[in-house]
Amino acid sequence: MSSIPNPNTLELRKRRKNEETKQYRKRKDLNVVNTVKNENRTEWFKERAYNEAFNNEWIPYGQIYFAMMGILSREGRFNTVVQEAVDFTINHLGVEKERLMLRSTKKYSGLDTVDSVVDIPTEYDTKPEKYYVWPYGIDGVYGEGLTVSVFNPANEIWFDIGNIVTIYNNNGKELGTEFGYGHEFMLTAVVGVDEALKFSKVFQLFPFELGLAKKYYSTLESVVRMRLAGTQLGDQGVDHMYKQYVKSLQLIGSAMGKSSEDIVTEMTQFVDFLEIKNIKLEKELKFIERHKKRRFC
Repeated sequence: MSSIPNPNTLELRKRRKNEETKQYRKRKDLNVVNTVKNENRTEWFKERAYNEAFNNEWIPYGQIYFAMMGILSREGRFNTVVQEAVDFTINHLGVEKERLMLRSTKKYSGLDTVDSVVDIPTEYDTKPEKYYVWPYGIDGVYGEGLTVSVFNPANEIWFDIGNIVTIYNNNGKELGTEFGYGHEFMLTAVVGVDEALKFSKVFQLFPFELGLAKKYYSTLESVVRMRLAGTQLGDQGVDHMYKQYVKSLQLIGSAMGKSSEDIVTEMTQFVDFLEIKNIKLEKELKFIERHKKRRFC
């Protein structure tokens, strides 16, 4: 493995800033939409990708659909959760200590002394203030937290792979602590792979290719995942988001020379690959055909 540079050098900061601009990976900046949840795995969609859905010049670096894995702990355990997260990352994920870094702030109590809690390099206030604040989409609930970064030897970039956040209500009462890693992005950095999308399940079925094909299959995976979560073509909330993603899929597919039938056939193949039964996509086929005709009238 190549030598690991100091994360705080000016050159590395510039490279990291450029890479982060490309990757659009911070959850709080992307306003992700929660769709499916069980005990320790939550599936999310990135709104940045939604905003760029009809721009075929924009190719996602990471997953549009992605999984979060983590825990919720009771109030008063922030420092303990930080220690547990570092221990988990080093001793269970096998990340060398030298490849681990925390990004925190001196502006909020509890986040200003992280370097005394664990013996891990910690950089303070190198990001805008919003980087350390989490909206939760629940009235009166917000979070303040830090980011866990891992050096990826494949492209020599520090990847933000997860967060440790203290959750508060609007009266400042602590509600608990959240620790979570983005599954695919974490694997990309830990294993040392150049493309996070290579860990998407859709590319176990279809070949991974750079360029527009990468966006097409990433969008196809997102559309299928939303459909499996119970969304329908509609004009409100997540149903409207689903409809927009289906339109985007048609636009991208058309640019690649795919017919409406080709697109829905590949959607069906991915549903079958996931071993899901009783999912019918006739409405999607009719909608794509109608949308295609309107676009070219």
